[in-house]
Amino acid sequence: MKNQLFWQSGGGYDRNITDSKTLSFMIEYIHLNPVRKNLVERSQDWKWSSAAWFYDRFEVPLIPDQIPSEWLME
Repeated sequence: MKNQLFWQSGGGYDRNITDSKTLSFMIEYIHLNPVRKNLVERSQDWKWSSAAWFYDRFEVPLIPDQIPSEWLME
C-alpha cells in the first residue's frame, strides 16, 4: 500500500502564536499570499480571503473567528 500524505512535503512548519504582534504578522502574511502570486493587486480583493473584513469591516463571504480582546491590547 502506498503512503498518502495529507500535507505537501517541504518548507513549512507549525508554530505557537503567543502574542498579538505575531498574530497580526501571521494574518497579514496569509492575506498577502494572493498578492505575492499576482492574483490580485490588493489582498482585500481576493474572494476567498478574510482580508476585506480586517481592512474594511464590511459584509464579506468569509468572516474570521473573533480575536479575544486581550490579544488586541498588547
